[in-house]
Amino acid sequence: MSTFNPTTLVRLFAAKHHNLPTQTKHALWAWVGSALNTTPTAGEPTIALQSIPEGTALVVVCADQPFLIDTTLMVLRTQGAEPIACSHPLVNAIRKGKTLQSATIARGKAEGAESWLLAILPTLNATQCTALQKALHHHLAHAHAAVADYPAMREQLHNATQMLLADAAYAEEKRFCTWLADNHFVLMGYRHYRTSGSGKTLALQATAGSALGVLRNQTSAASQPTPLTALGNLKKYYETQGPLVLAKTPDNAPIHRNTPMDYVGLLERNAKGEVVAEHRFLGLYTSSAYTEGVRTTPLLRKKVQALANLVRKQQRWGETSHHARVLQNVLETWPRDELMLAEPETLAPMLATAV
Repeated sequence: MSTFNPTTLVRLFAAKHHNLPTQTKHALWAWVGSALNTTPTAGEPTIALQSIPEGTALVVVCADQPFLIDTTLMVLRTQGAEPIACSHPLVNAIRKGKTLQSATIARGKAEGAESWLLAILPTLNATQCTALQKALHHHLAHAHAAVADYPAMREQLHNATQMLLADAAYAEEKRFCTWLADNHFVLMGYRHYRTSGSGKTLALQATAGSALGVLRNQTSAASQPTPLTALGNLKKYYETQGPLVLAKTPDNAPIHRNTPMDYVGLLERNAKGEVVAEHRFLGLYTSSAYTEGVRTTPLLRKKVQALANLVRKQQRWGETSHHARVLQNVLETWPRDELMLAEPETLAPMLATAV
């Protein structure tokens, strides 16, 4: 058993705001101390749930790494278990066998530190607790895979950028991919694909053993040669002549934020312009990617300038007119995903209306 007393646990969890009756607190801290005795390993967190009169208590203990707390809170919300109270200290723990000997608050990025979380949830029944525990294990395993494979995914992005965007005609696309790697994109998954056939018989197949990050333990929809027509909008992307595909996935990110993932595809083409392979990267743009000026973001700046020219031409606004200046402000504040992904012909009338 843990040698910790309740006062020590309250201090570590900064949990005085857990407004619970005294009797509940005594039982809660005894259970928390017991739950903390399981040593977490990378990718194998300790997850424990306990019914209390005021709801359900949750303890999560993980070897510290990125995406733990945000992913845990994301899962709680999607499971309808919004925390009533929550504490999550970073701790330097000393263990002997199954006994937690001591723990102190870690300062900064401490090597070997553990991330602890204590949450008071609404009352959950046994079925809900089982589902929540399973979901937490599933999503935290994805978080571990994304972190463990991050260097390999970053290397794949660098290599694909250098190989497929070396032509001077793709200088802006190359700058964009370099910009992504400069803390503007959270790399979560990677997979390589090859094509076979051509025209109406064009098919796609995932390259065995290429999956990294959140895709590492997921079976691809194209694990066998699969007609492009059966893979959503992929046929449309492949029919364009460019080497770069930017899109949204139909699936939400399994870690970090519960929102559709961003899809960056680098296409390898033969002499005829046909796609023969794809390097597919999944992730999310960072907050800095959304706040950086549209006139300094590679690729986007060219599209924004083209949009401004198109709107001015359609509306017959002079380049130095008042409407043109307002248009520049509208473009700067327009939702980035729309600017990045929507067709200019679709955006132009909406932008004109907003001026």
